[in-house]
Amino acid sequence: EKDLILASLLLHDGKKAGYNGVHTVTEHPILMGKFLRNSKILSDIIPEEWLNIICQNIERHMGAWTKDYKTGKEILEKPQNKMNNFVHICDYIVSRKMMEIDLDAKLS
Repeated sequence: EKDLILASLLLHDGKKAGYNGVHTVTEHPILMGKFLRNSKILSDIIPEEWLNIICQNIERHMGAWTKDYKTGKEILEKPQNKMNNFVHICDYIVSRKMMEIDLDAKLS
């Protein structure tokens, strides 16, 4: 699972600007999933089941941000399992410009 998560995180924004663009496109998770499924890049070196897990993690990494900002149309799926959610949370954390974490806080 750790290797699948790491692969997902390394690849998740590979088509962030679409195929030829400059700016982020909302459907970039779907584009990257399709790109990986339709190419031989990973399918020649890992089992299809693993590729599907990686693609699913990528396709759902946006969490609650599932709508196209221009049309308001729902185009992405929310995370549906622990691995999808973990990839989303990692992506969310690194996107924050400022985050304060109290390492001295007591765990209850």
